[in-house]
Amino acid sequence: MNNNDAVYKVQEAAFHKLKEFGEDIQLPPRKKGDLIKGTTKILVRIKKSLPAGHSFEEFKEKLKKMRLDVYDTYEGDKGADFDNWLENEWSSISTR
Repeated sequence: MNNNDAVYKVQEAAFHKLKEFGEDIQLPPRKKGDLIKGTTKILVRIKKSLPAGHSFEEFKEKLKKMRLDVYDTYEGDKGADFDNWLENEWSSISTR
């Protein structure tokens, strides 16, 4: 089982498959806080690198280009709520 996968849904799926095979394992606890260490700092850096007045879509595209690992991990974890979560993060970042 991959306890190191940052997406909890992946850990859960692996756990259930191994249980089906009769493995005696425990479901790992869900991580609290950032799924990837320093996510907030990464998002701040990306927002600051864009021109003032940029759109959320421009921010989202730059995150995808610069840090696909962060983008994919949170998209996998948040599912349908990903865009709302990311837009809330983006709008809460002060660039002053």
